[in-house]
Amino acid sequence: MTAEWMRWWGLQEKTPNPPYNRRTPQKMAYLHQYDMESAYLATRRRDETARGYKKHIHETIHTSMRQTAGEQELRVTKMWPNTNWTRVWDNLHETPVSDSTRFIWYKMLHDIIPTNERLQRIRMVQTDTRRKCMMKDTLEHRLSACGEGHKIWEYTKRLLARILQTTSSRIPVEWLLRPQLKTWPPKRQKALLWIIAPVILFRSQQNRTPNLMFL
Repeated sequence: MTAEWMRWWGLQEKTPNPPYNRRTPQKMAYLHQYDMESAYLATRRRDETARGYKKHIHETIHTSMRQTAGEQELRVTKMWPNTNWTRVWDNLHETPVSDSTRFIWYKMLHDIIPTNERLQRIRMVQTDTRRKCMMKDTLEHRLSACGEGHKIWEYTKRLLARILQTTSSRIPVEWLLRPQLKTWPPKRQKALLWIIAPVILFRSQQNRTPNLMFL
């Protein structure tokens, strides 16, 4: 009975570590490394949801990779050191949208979109302005100001302000790129994020460019 209870909780006794060491060909070093890392991935418990187990796997692999590469601060956290990035990543994970939308927002948060402002910094273009409007081509400008972006963002701010029972002038544009907002209850929090995320998706599609000549 005790052995069965321990297996149910993933606490099997006498489990080899790495678990598949004897089955892995000795000449394949990369498989042995994977074997070592797999030893830290516990099997899914019966009471654990698929989403919870997926999050646990991602966190374990992320921790393992960071330990291998060393603790290196992300570029975006260096650019915005006063941002509560833990809350930003939590909000991204909790936003009730599709994985594809979340992926687009993830790229925006990491500032890896090839805007002219970023390309000029690495000397790939001569100017940081955009041909469409001749304004500085930043991510914030693309999302909230360029073309119809201003009207879309103003409308979005009014929706957010209505939920928060405040004025639209108190809704910062930083929520698009650094959503560190925190409110209560959780349903309201998710509602706010659910409203912001489609703006990111829609504006990223409107600003899609095939190559650097059209930036």
